[in-house]
Amino acid sequence: MVEMRQMMTDARKADPYVSMRAFYGSELRRWRKLRHLTQDELGGKTGDSGDLIRKIELAERWPPEGFSRRADQALESGGSLERLEPWVLRERQAEQPNQQPMNPDAWTYQFSHGPLERLYLQTTTGSQEDLIHRLETAQQRINVFGLTRRFYAREQVRAILEKRARHVPVRLYLSDPDSAARVERYRIEHTEAALEDPHRMRREVVTPLQEIARRVNEHPETEPDAGVRIFLFNFPAQHSIEEIDYAIRFMPYGHGPSNENRPIFMFRAGTPYYDWFSGQLRWLESLASGENLEPWQARGVIVRPV
Repeated sequence: MVEMRQMMTDARKADPYVSMRAFYGSELRRWRKLRHLTQDELGGKTGDSGDLIRKIELAERWPPEGFSRRADQALESGGSLERLEPWVLRERQAEQPNQQPMNPDAWTYQFSHGPLERLYLQTTTGSQEDLIHRLETAQQRINVFGLTRRFYAREQVRAILEKRARHVPVRLYLSDPDSAARVERYRIEHTEAALEDPHRMRREVVTPLQEIARRVNEHPETEPDAGVRIFLFNFPAQHSIEEIDYAIRFMPYGHGPSNENRPIFMFRAGTPYYDWFSGQLRWLESLASGENLEPWQARGVIVRPV
């Protein structure tokens, strides 16, 4: 029955030259067929339903936010769909000039071109929803450096990490609660944003995440290359980096009471900006593994497992 439905669906095609949305759908279909995937199989790889794939291919639905990136990764299409997305978005805006965004966020900006994909403020709804969605749909990896916010200690976020870590590797780099560098940094943070007390930091952040790591790493269904590893670093951090699959979220640290409104920059893969921040995480990995200890060890730079 499923095969018959797939054959009937594949027999239907939208004229690719009627609109950019139709051309996008035809390109999605072409790449899917090249990879010998059904619509349901592709949906399984992107985290979407096969019905959504069908409707996009037939130009009955606009591709939702983030779909192009997920589909390009699943299809290994070299960014073909993401390059079409600005034209599809322009066509959609022209057809619906008065449509308001479903989740208006006055501090959220999306860029159609260039290395910068998005710009958020930390506390906006759009910023947190974007991060949660990326964590929920991660397919390759989750790496977080500079974990000092309480975001990852929230029960909802811990549950997401525990679920995804059975299938993808999760690496968390936390500032050592007892390091002098961490104490020094919090001298310039306002009280509400800081976890100055090392005991509180361990109780509210480190210990809950350790419990997740234990459960995931001991779970019989955790895949061989997946799981959670937590590391502590003892040097000053001027920013945080979140690497989820092939997206980089970068947040600089600042001074004083405006810290809750830090900007968050998101960089596209394949740009020198992405490569630089990704390189920072690869450097941390090499220190944590003991592969690249000098001259850092001689200078007292330590990245160690909890």
